Amino acid sequence: MPIRYLVRDQDFKFSKRFDRAFSDAGVAVEPTAPRAPNQNAFVERWIQSGKYECLNRFIAFGMNYLDHLVSEFVDYYHELRPHQRKDNKPLLGAGRMPTTLRAAKTKWSAESGSVGS
Repeated sequence: MPIRYLVRDQDFKFSKRFDRAFSDAGVAVEPTAPRAPNQNAFVERWIQSGKYECLNRFIAFGMNYLDHLVSEFVDYYHELRPHQRKDNKPLLGAGRMPTTLRAAKTKWSAESGSVGS
């Protein structure tokens, strides 16, 4: 998964050199607003969900596999995972299969000769 932007808080441990390293790699650095801890809370909660629901269950033996795991989790998070704020419905639709899983299932069905759903 390509990194397009980095959202970080206003902590002093993030120096100009830190920002420049990401900028040189083509990543836009977006600091959160000063004295706005709630902005950081959403990101930290999403990372915690990713760790506990996905990454703690697998061992990634390389960046390609880690990218695959994270992209599958993002699809699951948006398309299948229930969210309390939305009356326990997924963010992007009710019970749709994640796009990458759908493509894999279609490919498997075509290879095995069975009809995919």
